[in-house]
Amino acid sequence: MISISSFKQEVIKISEERRNKVPLEKADLHLFDALKKGSPMKVLITNEAVHYGGGYFDQVKKEIGLSDKKFETLAHEVGHAHLDEHLLGRLIQHHVVRGASSLIAGALAGIGAGILMAKGKRWGIILPAALSAPTILSEILATRKGGKKLQEEGATEEQHRRYKEHTREGQSSYYLAPALGTLIAAGMQIR
Repeated sequence: MISISSFKQEVIKISEERRNKVPLEKADLHLFDALKKGSPMKVLITNEAVHYGGGYFDQVKKEIGLSDKKFETLAHEVGHAHLDEHLLGRLIQHHVVRGASSLIAGALAGIGAGILMAKGKRWGIILPAALSAPTILSEILATRKGGKKLQEEGATEEQHRRYKEHTREGQSSYYLAPALGTLIAAGMQIR
């Protein structure tokens, strides 16, 4: 007997196999090329990008690295590059600021929040979210700028939909640090 769960898993497997075999559409490649041409920084296809979810923006080297020619990833990274053209954008994207808001720092902030809350300082619960705020703000702004670039390049509604889906999946990892930190803080309060 086939359960709904096993059926769902099989459909997901078939979908992933199909997605991996479908070549990039001409329209997608055209959009990728237009974004690359309009990028304020050089764009490289590199295996190193795999370690960053398929793409990265390097503020120091002034380059964008991609693992493949997906316009969705390039649009977001071009958004970071355009954000970097302004002082406030450079500041919130600066590697020191963003490094302070890593996943580990978010979890450690949760422990700190738990300690503060145990001492009666209820505001401690916001510590993990505050620590992650620069990264989350940077990602939101880069996504918006990337979406505007897609619009300028004449992306279709379907391409916009895929871009939103792609960035939503990627951004969810940035919400993990404050959520994890808050759970740690809450867990410390239960004892």
